[in-house]
Amino acid sequence: MKNYHELNFFTNPLKDNFVFPALEQENFDQQKWYLWHYVEDKNLEVVHLDIQHWAAEHKLKINNCHLFCGPPNMNSIIHRDGPPGTNQIGVNWVLSGLDSYMIWYQPNNHDMITQSKKNFSNMEYQQWDDNEVTEIERCQILKPTLINAAIPHRILNNSNQHRWTFSLRFQSSTFSSWQETVNFFKPYFINQ
Repeated sequence: MKNYHELNFFTNPLKDNFVFPALEQENFDQQKWYLWHYVEDKNLEVVHLDIQHWAAEHKLKINNCHLFCGPPNMNSIIHRDGPPGTNQIGVNWVLSGLDSYMIWYQPNNHDMITQSKKNFSNMEYQQWDDNEVTEIERCQILKPTLINAAIPHRILNNSNQHRWTFSLRFQSSTFSSWQETVNFFKPYFINQ
């Protein structure tokens, strides 16, 4: 089963008055990926009103959203989002650095237990080294795209630009599985 689906969905995920973080004020290191994590009421300050209305209409709770910034010509770590066994999905918009790919992997040793870590936003994740996984799929995100973040994945930024990405995340109990998520979003798929 595919780990991503392009969507006929909202083209602008951010509020019209949204101001991107100034990298020089964030002590931006050209060798690191950065994440701004918006939760609870902060979502209301970031997510476009049209998306907020759509979510309310469909009884979906926006749990959080992420704004990622990756340096030019750089890979992220291979990781999966959230605690093991949870359905972690997002709708992602790549806002710059379009010459980039999201790549999914299968662990080479299914019995290997990968220790959970927490990032600076207190979000849980697991991490793998390149030699511990095999690539299974990749996509270039050019449109709003439903993504499976419960599978080990990374970003490869081939561009000479910073890769800014916005990821909309729903409450983890909204969909019990990737298949249930796919079924819900199927009417929005560009290619069935």
